[in-house]
Amino acid sequence: MYDTAAGREAAISAFQGVLGQFENLFRNLGDVTNGFPKNIPLEELTDREQYNPDMLEANLMFGSADEVIAKLKLYEALGVDEFIYYASMGLGHKQQRHSLRLFCSEVMPAFA
Repeated sequence: MYDTAAGREAAISAFQGVLGQFENLFRNLGDVTNGFPKNIPLEELTDREQYNPDMLEANLMFGSADEVIAKLKLYEALGVDEFIYYASMGLGHKQQRHSLRLFCSEVMPAFA
């Protein structure tokens, strides 16, 4: 979660970095050193439109508090009553803590 434009850019960049590592592992495109897969830049991958920032934000559970609440409400309407919060996805510890604070203070009350 984020609450500023800079936070949005940081979240998308971090997520794309993790996806670049996933593509490396999935397609065997690069080395793994000391347990860390090489990050394959998305521009080097073909047909990777699913990593477009707008698509990521629209289809994944991240965004501003209002966006996340709206997405979770869609699942709630389907009968889903549990959500696993996963904050890392390449974010630094400080950003993860900020995201979790936002989730607890701004999203969770909408489901109390």
